[in-house]
Amino acid sequence: MSDEVKYQKHKNTREWIATILALITFGFSIFVSFTAKETVREVNNQLDLVQTQYQSIQNIINQQQTVDVIQARDNDVLIRTPDEKWIVVPMIEKEDIEFSSEIIEKKYAYDELDWNRIDLFNVDDEDWSERDAFTYTLPYLSINQNKMVSLQQFINKITIEFKYYHSNQIDYYSDFYELYTAGNEYKYLNVFENINTENSYVTNEFTGFNGIEDIKISLIIEFNIGGSVFSIPYTFDNFIPVNED
Repeated sequence: MSDEVKYQKHKNTREWIATILALITFGFSIFVSFTAKETVREVNNQLDLVQTQYQSIQNIINQQQTVDVIQARDNDVLIRTPDEKWIVVPMIEKEDIEFSSEIIEKKYAYDELDWNRIDLFNVDDEDWSERDAFTYTLPYLSINQNKMVSLQQFINKITIEFKYYHSNQIDYYSDFYELYTAGNEYKYLNVFENINTENSYVTNEFTGFNGIEDIKISLIIEFNIGGSVFSIPYTFDNFIPVNED
């Protein structure tokens, strides 16, 4: 066999080997590509499954939260709306009410102030028309802002009660003043300033005809919820210090 024939056979063999290798490589590439696509598809399916499971769990949590919200807690009111839904309105508690730490007392001569004069504890019906009179002012009172916003549509009025105690700290005289009435406009929704009854008081104190030393306050809030009208009193047990102005 001539060298030329041998060379041609070797050349053909190499070309076949190269072709076979190319085919193998191409086939492997297709296989890898197909496998990768399947892997991605599998991963995506797994992610979809996880997402579905997550959404199911989230729905359960949301449903449970809705149930929890419907279960009214202490001092909350459960209200049914016209569209047949239930809402929980958080009621005002004593901790939501704050007021100044003192009451300001002012003394006036009998003819100095034209406010209505009230005799306190004048058991013998004496003539006190020329005695000095006193006024009492609470500088400020505030109610939790968030709750006032939530409850505003249900509040008819808010009344403050001043209890002026006799020196025996047992007998007292109550006077009332409306802080808030539905439909009126106010500078602030939840803050009330310079609160007094717009009355002056004459006392039977023996030493220098002094004013009242012992005062307590209460707050009465009247609600109208679902056509039912009711009042909740908030009573504060401690005497408020009186500061002479």
